[in-house]
Amino acid sequence: MDGVLSARLLKMTTKRGFIELFWSEAAQRGKRSYEEVYEGLEEEYSAAFGRRRYASYESFRKVRDRLRN
Repeated sequence: MDGVLSARLLKMTTKRGFIELFWSEAAQRGKRSYEEVYEGLEEEYSAAFGRRRYASYESFRKVRDRLRN
């Protein structure tokens, strides 16, 4: 299935989808910090698309918090 994106990767391509995945992963984070959860998602995104979704955790956090309200 080359060239076909999973539903998870497709979800990552939108701001809201990435944030939903972040909160889902954060709920199961164990001892990982929010930043570590975020970096794990970024690694997955980067492996699939060859670039990061956000420049940094701070950049992501600002978008996350703005869309939360």
